[in-house]
Amino acid sequence: MKNPDLLFKNKKTKTDSKVGLPAKRRLDPLFCLPEKGKSLLTKQNMTVGYLLVLVFDGFLAASISSVMLGTHFSLLSFTESIYLPLYIAVFACTSLLLAGLSLLIKSMQPGHWSLLLLSIIFAGQMSAQKTNNLNFCIAIGIVVFIIMRYLTVEDRLQLSTIRFSWKASTICLSVTVLVFTGLIGAACIARYTDFGGATFDVGIFTQMFEFMRTTGLPDTTVERYELTSHFSVHFSPFFYLLLPGYAIWPHPSSLFIMQAAAVALCAFPIRRICKNLGLSAFASTGIALIWIFFRPMPTVVSTISMKTNSCRCACCAW
Repeated sequence: MKNPDLLFKNKKTKTDSKVGLPAKRRLDPLFCLPEKGKSLLTKQNMTVGYLLVLVFDGFLAASISSVMLGTHFSLLSFTESIYLPLYIAVFACTSLLLAGLSLLIKSMQPGHWSLLLLSIIFAGQMSAQKTNNLNFCIAIGIVVFIIMRYLTVEDRLQLSTIRFSWKASTICLSVTVLVFTGLIGAACIARYTDFGGATFDVGIFTQMFEFMRTTGLPDTTVERYELTSHFSVHFSPFFYLLLPGYAIWPHPSSLFIMQAAAVALCAFPIRRICKNLGLSAFASTGIALIWIFFRPMPTVVSTISMKTNSCRCACCAW
């Protein structure tokens, strides 16, 4: 007679081969996939959030290329003008290239810096399509601020490792303000000398400042076709701060230069706000520069020539 133990052992083995493991144990490898994926990303110095950043980078790059080809995202019919194969190709190539570069250097810096640059470029393109829509431009600015906050709140750009003092920040902003004022002022003067300045509002403010220089009153005969105070239309005592500059050079060109300077100088209180929020000198300077180079700023100042609204930013910021 055969050994009972051997019979029992063979029977048990045969049962295992047919029945197999319980369903819960058979699904264990599937339940472990998320954990394995996270551990793999950790080994490659990447996170799930960074993968979303790479996807958003691809979206921005594809959208920028579409705008360059004539797509207007400010219109509801923009989906009809998108060349989908090219959009998908740019989206996939950008995300994969940044992912490959991140794996190569084992750093998440390529995706984060690309997010910063691409978001600024796309915001400029979008604001250029609807420069006169204030709410649209404000919404774009809010999105850019959220992206900047995300990139700087945990030092994802590693800005703390960059040696950039507040003194260097002041020098950088001062030079930028001077360049902005010179270029935008020159553009406005060229437009005026080419008979591009309209009576509303260049003629109004030229006459008003001349009255202020000679009589001290903000009177004008252009705005209401009779002698009246401009403050009865727009109460703007801020213009008295610009009066000394106009008195030195009583010419419309001085108004254009001072207006450009008033807009550009808002960069300093913006930097101060960022400093109070705990941002570094480098990050604060970058956000202040975004204000100066944000597309509506130079466009509005250079195309309107002279406007009360352009000076309201300085009043609010300071």
